[in-house]
Amino acid sequence: MKPLRSSLLTLAIVLLLVSVFAVACGDAETPDTTAAPTDTTAAPTDTTAAPSGETMELSLASLYPAGSPAAKALDSWCEKIAADSGGRLTIRHYTDNTLLTAPDMRTGVEAGTADFGSSLIYKPEPNLEPSLSLPALVQGRDHAACLSIFDEIWSEFPELWSGQWDKFKLLWITVADPNLLVTVDKPVRTMADISGLQLRMPSKDAGNVLKHLGAAPVEMSTGDWVVSLDKGTTDGAVTSIGMVLDHQIAEKVKYVTRYSLGTGIAFLAMNKEKYESLPADLQKIVDDSGEFGRQEFIQTKKDGEITGSEYMESAGMEFIDLPMEEQKKWDATVRPVFDDIAADLDSKGFPGSELVNFALERAKYYQEN
Repeated sequence: MKPLRSSLLTLAIVLLLVSVFAVACGDAETPDTTAAPTDTTAAPTDTTAAPSGETMELSLASLYPAGSPAAKALDSWCEKIAADSGGRLTIRHYTDNTLLTAPDMRTGVEAGTADFGSSLIYKPEPNLEPSLSLPALVQGRDHAACLSIFDEIWSEFPELWSGQWDKFKLLWITVADPNLLVTVDKPVRTMADISGLQLRMPSKDAGNVLKHLGAAPVEMSTGDWVVSLDKGTTDGAVTSIGMVLDHQIAEKVKYVTRYSLGTGIAFLAMNKEKYESLPADLQKIVDDSGEFGRQEFIQTKKDGEITGSEYMESAGMEFIDLPMEEQKKWDATVRPVFDDIAADLDSKGFPGSELVNFALERAKYYQEN
């Protein structure tokens, strides 16, 4: 009986060991067989993260002083983007040239230093020859005339602009208010009055116009020019009513002669790679915001021209309008500047002469009507 009892005990132990081994093996294999589905479903979660609610903050650089009308217009556009995206896409606005300076705006946005940039067109700029001529060619005496001239030029020569913004996502482009002659303490009523005045110039073409009129153009930033008014080192500038309002300097200058030396060409552009990295629905929100942003800027400039004029008049500034005969004399004197622009564009394969003649004809129309 002992051998049988011993055999049965041995069998029971073997069966128990087999059972434990089987359960242990089963427990070890179960996580492996179910792990794969978890891994394969992880990727879609990553690719759909932005549409499903992940927030994204992008940067906007601008030259405009914080709280100025133009800065507020851009702030309204930022608010629209946030609202239309349900808060998924927000934009932080860096004002006052802090993230990128105005002349470096296009190159900085292209490099990705800022995701969006709003500034004026400056020289030197690669691959932007016809657009660089626009500030000098858009010679309206007020914002409404500048806007009409700009839109007519843009529509008349659409082939000139192709390729000049292909490195960006261009949301909008339009004009600021015109650049006029602002002087500290000497009124400019005739060409003789401008002779020898040290005037800050906003562009090379404006500087050439000043030279032909007999002034001494000075190249410096807007901020440095504002400082120069306290130091008494300049006699004034070629600048806009909006700029006088934005920087609150009407108490530092006394006269504005309403002879147009062109206008600023303002834009809002986005880094192209950043735009293309956005989910399709956020791309559409950016696309749809462009006209809103443009109209906000245009309305701001219209309102700013009125508010700025009232502010300047309340500070005691005098507005001077040249008699038509005097204005024609100035126009004839500076005509070589525009002939040089035409010749330069012609030499580079653009219809420069046609463009310049068209622009000056439209400027003359709005001067007389």
